Amino acid sequence: IVVPGQTFGELSLFEPSASGATATVTAVETTEVLRVQGMKFLQFCKQKPAAGVEILLVLCAQMSGRLRDSV
Repeated sequence: IVVPGQTFGELSLFEPSASGATATVTAVETTEVLRVQGMKFLQFCKQKPAAGVEILLVLCAQMSGRLRDSV
């Protein structure tokens, strides 16, 4: 279950050549999501490097937490 503020499908930002979705999600209640495309995210990071670093730190923390939980 994804809680507010968590991400899903972020691997596609780091593997743009991967075909297809990396995550499938079904909402159990009314939900707002933000879709971020890899190239647009890269452009954003070039224009706003400090904000890009902050977003990447959050994504890295969430992914490392998932890796730790899977072991």
